[in-house]
Amino acid sequence: APERRREFSELIELAYALPNLADELRNDVLLRRLQFILRSEGNKVVASNERLVAQLRRVLDVRQSAERREVGRLIQEIKTLAHRTRDLPMHLELIEVDTNIEISSVMSKAPWTPATSIEFGEGLQVSEGGDYRETLAAFLRLHPVDFERLRKNIRDCLQTRVQISLPELLDLCPPRNGVLELLAYLLIADSDGPHVVLESLDLIKLPGEARSFRVPQIIFSNT
Repeated sequence: APERRREFSELIELAYALPNLADELRNDVLLRRLQFILRSEGNKVVASNERLVAQLRRVLDVRQSAERREVGRLIQEIKTLAHRTRDLPMHLELIEVDTNIEISSVMSKAPWTPATSIEFGEGLQVSEGGDYRETLAAFLRLHPVDFERLRKNIRDCLQTRVQISLPELLDLCPPRNGVLELLAYLLIADSDGPHVVLESLDLIKLPGEARSFRVPQIIFSNT
């Protein structure tokens, strides 16, 4: 707006009139030419935008023209086929429409719900020469599972009893990392001390989880 440009010019003159302004800055006309420079650069941006709009229009015109030619070609083919059938009997069936197709909307499909129970299996199957402990340990190293804290939970619970099952341990020390801690306890039971991993399964429900997990029955022991 003219008023703002005039105000800006007055501020520039006040800046040049500062008594403590260095001579080399007072002789620099950059601020006085700033409005002209900004208008010039703005005109360049506007011109560039206009060229871009013109190019987009040409591209769209070419695309629409190609689509119109394709539609015209298809219409001509239909006319040609119809012309070839003009002498055929009227009761002759030329096309067949399948009316048995059932179309369902996307919203008609039931939403996915997690299984109420997940079973790990009765044991880990390891190929010949393999060691699931190394694989499981490497997997758990990628996640925030504190093995020392879990081992301390086991030691603390075994101070007042000889044995404790995994469900009882989880009741006393609720897991912080969900199913990852179940896997960690399985690895600890299979590699540490006198603990036992049985073939029977326990159904474990974790806090905050809608699902239950079937894991091998684990007995932690201090003897």
